[in-house]
Amino acid sequence: MQRLARAGLVSSTRGPKGGFVLARPPKAIRLLEVYEAIDGVLETHLCLLGKEACTPGCVLGSFASQANSDFRALLGRTRLSDVARIMKREDQP
Repeated sequence: MQRLARAGLVSSTRGPKGGFVLARPPKAIRLLEVYEAIDGVLETHLCLLGKEACTPGCVLGSFASQANSDFRALLGRTRLSDVARIMKREDQP
């Protein structure tokens, strides 16, 4: 929670009735912000085989890079309010 607070995503109140609340409306918070506040920058060029750079003829081709780019794009366009709406829908019978 401290990382989220440092990133300006939540604010905290101390004391027995304290806790955390969102610092901005859910529609103004993208999942990418949450992810990167917790885990750091989401790299898109990481190699699953531990290589520093892609080599020609790699068995994985550009699979890992493309998957990471797609994941980053998904997190970047998904808002916290989108997740809340889906969760609310799933909770209803």
